[in-house]
Amino acid sequence: MYASERTTNIGKIYFINPPYEDLVLKLWKDVIFIEYHKKSSLTLSEITRSNLEKLETKLETVVVFKFWRKGVIIDPINKFEFPDTKTGMKLRADYFVMIANLALTCFGNQIDA
Repeated sequence: MYASERTTNIGKIYFINPPYEDLVLKLWKDVIFIEYHKKSSLTLSEITRSNLEKLETKLETVVVFKFWRKGVIIDPINKFEFPDTKTGMKLRADYFVMIANLALTCFGNQIDA
């Protein structure tokens, strides 16, 4: 079903309204990216990173987070348990959206106090 076995883009969302203004959510076949738009001057705040680290601890059997200056890569541990069928792709996308939604709540307070 996927064009290639390499990482394949499932979808991308650009947020333009607060509280997620300037964030980009990218769902790929094997990872989730949440990052500030490349033209944005915003970077991952210490508060947001701390909130994401707490979430990662709660979901330690589900995901691994990798941080960088502009965002986070979320690597679902069981991502390959979904078959490459139409139903499997939908289930994977739904699962990734659920994880991304939890992570996005950590970005609600983008500014360090």
